Amino acid sequence: MDLNSDGVKDVVIADGVEVDSLGHINAIDGQTGDVLWITERNGDVYSSAQFFHINNDQIPDVVVGGRVSVLACLDGTDGHVIWEFDTTQASPGGQGWLQFYEPKSVADRNGDGIVELVVMNGGDPTAAPSQSNRKPGHLLMLDGATGTVMSQAVMPDSAESYCSVVVLNGDLETETYIYFGTGGETVKGSVWKTTLADLVGNDISNAVELLSGNNKGFIAPPVLADITDDGIFDIVCSGMDGIISVIDGSSLQQVWTFQDPALETYSVPGIGDLNGDQSLDVFVNMNYGAWPQYQYCVQFGFDGTNGSMMIADTSGVQISSPLVHDIDGSGSEVGIMSFSAGYSFGDCGVAYHRVGQPVELAFIVPQSLNIGSSPLLDDIDGDGFLDLITVHYTDTNNYLVTRWATDFGSSPSPLWGAYHGSNFNGIYPMNVQVSYSDHAQVAEAIHRTASGIQIDGDFTGKLLDAAGRSVIEIKSANGYVIQNDALPVGLYVLFGVLNDLPHSQKIILQ
Repeated sequence: MDLNSDGVKDVVIADGVEVDSLGHINAIDGQTGDVLWITERNGDVYSSAQFFHINNDQIPDVVVGGRVSVLACLDGTDGHVIWEFDTTQASPGGQGWLQFYEPKSVADRNGDGIVELVVMNGGDPTAAPSQSNRKPGHLLMLDGATGTVMSQAVMPDSAESYCSVVVLNGDLETETYIYFGTGGETVKGSVWKTTLADLVGNDISNAVELLSGNNKGFIAPPVLADITDDGIFDIVCSGMDGIISVIDGSSLQQVWTFQDPALETYSVPGIGDLNGDQSLDVFVNMNYGAWPQYQYCVQFGFDGTNGSMMIADTSGVQISSPLVHDIDGSGSEVGIMSFSAGYSFGDCGVAYHRVGQPVELAFIVPQSLNIGSSPLLDDIDGDGFLDLITVHYTDTNNYLVTRWATDFGSSPSPLWGAYHGSNFNGIYPMNVQVSYSDHAQVAEAIHRTASGIQIDGDFTGKLLDAAGRSVIEIKSANGYVIQNDALPVGLYVLFGVLNDLPHSQKIILQ
C-alpha cells in the first residue's frame, strides 16, 4: 500500500524471533528501499500485513498478529500504535490468550463508521508434539477502532487452530460467511464454514464441516474461487494430511480430492488458469516428510475441472505459498514459488512452474535462505511492468528485501500475486471477461470523491459483487456516482463500456 502518498506502493513486512519474544513491523519505501518506520512488539510477529482504514485518514492502517497474544493496529503513516490487543480482557474459559493470525473485516456493527475485525486466537507453541490435549481455538470479532472483544466462540470441534480466517461478506450477517481450519501438525482437525450471525451470538456449534483430516489438521487458510464455473464460490482446502480438495460451494460436496499421506503442507493453494482452457486450476506446494523436518518439497498443478495432475516438480525446501500469473502473455498462467536450497545457505530465488515444461529458476540471491516468506508480484510504481518483491536471510541475524524489475506487463494485473491472493483476503474474484481501456483516460474518468466513486462521461455497464451478481445497473452519459454508503464493504468489479472503450476495474470498499 502507498503509505507516504508518493504514488508508489510501499512494502510492510513483519518479523521476529520466537525464542526471544521479539518482533517488528517494518514499512519500507517502495521507491527507494529506505525504511519509513519500524515498530517493535514483545512477540514474534509472523502474519502478513492487513490494511484497514481505522483512524479515518486517507492512509490505510496496518494490523498484524503473532505469538504471545500480539495483535497490533498501527498508523500507516508513522507506525505508532493505534491499539494493541489487551490481554487483560477475560480469556475464554480462563485458558489465557493464545496466538493471533490474519484478521479480516466485516461491516461496522457499533455505528462508529469503522469496520470490525474477525480473527482467530489459538495455537499453543509450548505444547509438545505428543500432547493431544490442546487448548481450543476461539473465533473472535473485535471492535475495529479499539481491538476490544465484541464476540467470541470456541471452535465447533473444540480443537486447536493456527488458521487465518476467510470472510465472504454479504448484505446480512446470516449471509456473511466465515471459513477457517482447525487442528495442527499432530492433532486432527477440519475445515469449517460458519456465519457472522452465529459468531455475534457467541456460538458457532452449528458450523458446517466441509472437510475432515484423518489424523492431522488444517493450518493453511482455505481459498474461495469459482473452480466449477457455476457462479458460486467453491472452497479449496490444503491440509497437513497431504490433502488438497475442492469443495463445491453449492452442494458442499467434494468435487475432487488428492491425498498423499507422505506429504504435509502449510502453504495456501495458488489459483489461476495453468493450461489456458479459460477455467481455474490449483497450484500447491507440499512438503515430503513430517514436521518439523522435511526432506524436500514438491509442487503440483491440478486441473480444476477434474483434479488431474498437470505439473509435478520439486524445488528446494520451503513452506511458503505460491503465486499464479501469466508472465509472458501466452494465455497460460505459471506457478511462481520462492525456492530454497534446503535448510542451509545457498543459492535461492524464484522458480516458475509451467505445464509440460521443466522448472525455470530466476531472480537468484546467492548464499541466502528462505523457508517461509512468499514473494509478491505487483506493479508498485504504475509504470506498466510488474515488480517482484522477495525476502531472504543473508545470515542468521539479517534479511534482505529485494525489489526486482521484471519485463512482465501489468495488464491484466495479477489476481493471485501475493500470499492469500492479490487482495490479501483468500478470495479469487469471480470470472469476468476483463478488458482494459486506455489507462490515462480511466485515471481521468473514474476517480474517488468524498461521496463515492465518480464516473465521468458516458458509461454503460454494471457493478458486480464478489459472487458475480449485478448490484447496480449503470447507464449514464453525464456522469454517475457510486455512493459510499450504498453498498456493504467488500470486493466489486465495475464492468462495461466507458467512453466507447470496454473497461473493467476492481473496486474494494473498506
